[in-house]
Amino acid sequence: ANIKVRMKAVRETLTLDGSWTEATMSPIDSRHDGDSAHELMKDAIKEDPDIEAIVSVYFPDEEQYVDAWIRTVELPEFDNIITINEVNPLSRGNLLREGYMDAAVGQQPYVMGKKVVDTLLEIVRAKEANESTEFSNNLTTYTSLVTLSQITTEIQDVVIDHHYFGELKIMGYTLYSISMLTSLFLIVVTARFRKIRVIRSSQPMFLFMILIGVMIFSSTIIPLSFDDEKHSPELCSRMCRAVPWLFFIGFTTIFSALYAKTRRINKIMTAGHNLQRVIIKEKDVMKPFVVIVLANAIVMTCWIIINPPTFKRQASPGNDYFNRTYKSYYGGCMYGGGHTPYMITLMIINMGVLVIALIEAYRARNIQTEFAESTYIAVIMASLLQAAIVAIPLLLLTEDPQLRYTLAVLFIFIVGMVVLLVLFLPKLLALRQHFRDQIVTSKNGANSNAAHVRNGHRYTMIANRMSDYN
Repeated sequence: ANIKVRMKAVRETLTLDGSWTEATMSPIDSRHDGDSAHELMKDAIKEDPDIEAIVSVYFPDEEQYVDAWIRTVELPEFDNIITINEVNPLSRGNLLREGYMDAAVGQQPYVMGKKVVDTLLEIVRAKEANESTEFSNNLTTYTSLVTLSQITTEIQDVVIDHHYFGELKIMGYTLYSISMLTSLFLIVVTARFRKIRVIRSSQPMFLFMILIGVMIFSSTIIPLSFDDEKHSPELCSRMCRAVPWLFFIGFTTIFSALYAKTRRINKIMTAGHNLQRVIIKEKDVMKPFVVIVLANAIVMTCWIIINPPTFKRQASPGNDYFNRTYKSYYGGCMYGGGHTPYMITLMIINMGVLVIALIEAYRARNIQTEFAESTYIAVIMASLLQAAIVAIPLLLLTEDPQLRYTLAVLFIFIVGMVVLLVLFLPKLLALRQHFRDQIVTSKNGANSNAAHVRNGHRYTMIANRMSDYN
C-alpha cells in the first residue's frame, strides 16, 4: 500500500507539470530481487530509448540492490538519464555523493507518525461519541521554500560513533608512567637510605608496602585502557575482570599500611603515657592487612566465578541532521545487574578500611612525632575520602565511555600521587637537609683539624727557635 501511494504521488505531480509522460514499461516490479531490477531497467531502455528519467519509489537498504543500482547506472546507455532515489540510512548518501544518482527524496518519519497517531485518536474519539468519521485520502505534506533552500547538495556519510578511547589512551598511559616511575624512584631512595634516621624512623617495611600498593593501584589504568577498537571482545572482557583485582588490592595495600603505621604510633604513645612497656612487632600490625586482603580476594573470586564482568557494546538509536537513523555505540565493562552485590560488598570492605584509618589518624592528631608523619597521614586520609565522595558518584552516573575513562584515570592518578607526594616529599626534603648538614659538618671538621695542625706547627717552630738561643 505504501508503494502504491508513492507511485500515485509521482504520477499526479508529474501530470500536473505536463511535460512528462510515463513510459510503457512503467512501473517496473523487481519482485525483491536486485539482479531482476538490473535486467528490467536495461530492457526498459532498449524498448524505449527516449526515456529521460528513472524514479525509484522503493529501494531496500540491502547490498544486492545497491550493487544492482550501481551496475545499472554505470552502463553507457544511462549516461544521459536522470536517476532519482529515496534517501535511506546507509547507502544513499554515498550514491548521491559519488554520482550514482542525480537526486534524493527524503522522508519525514515524524510527520508520518504524527499523522497516523492523529488519525487513530480521531477514530477512537468518534467511536466514544458514537459519531461517524470521514477521512481525506490526501495525506500529502508540503515543505516550505525556506526549508528547501537549506537542503545541502552534499549528503555526508552516516556517522556511526563508537565512542572509542582513541587518543585518550595517550593521557592514560602518560599518567600511568608518571605514577610508576615516581614509585620506582622512591623505592630506590628508600632502599638506598633505609639506615638514615628519617627513613629508618618511618619503618621502611611500611614505606615499601605503600609504594607497592601505589604501583598496583596505578596499574588499574592499563586494563581500563582496553576497548574493542583494536582488541577482541574476549581480551577486553579479561581486562574487565582484572580491573577490580588491581584496584581493590592496590587500595587495600596502601591504606592498610597507613592504618598500621598510625595504629603503631598510637599504641606506642598510649603505652608511654601510661608508663607501660610495650613491644609491637611488625607482624602484629600486618594482621589487619592480611585479613582485609583475604576478604577482598574471597569476594572477587566469587564474583569472577559466578558472574564475571564482560565487555559489551550497546547501541543507542537516534537521527542525524538529515533525519537518517544512526547508531551511537557505547562500549565498556558491564558491572551492573547481578554484579551489584559484589561491588557493594567490596565498597563496604574498603570504605571501612578508609574510615577506620581516618579514626586512627584522628586519634593521632595531637601526637608530635619527629617528622610529623601522623599529620601527613591524616591529610592523605581526609583528601582521599573527599576525592572518593566526589568521583565515585560521577563514575556511576555517566554513560559516556570516554568521560568515564577520563574520570577513572584521573581519580587513580590523583590518589596515587597524593599518597606519594604528601608522604614522601617531606622525607626527600629531610634527606636533602641531612646531606647538606653532613657536608657542612665535614667542612667544619676539616677546617678545625687544619687550624689545629697549623697552630701546633707554629708552636714547634717558636720552641725550636727558642732552643737555638739557649
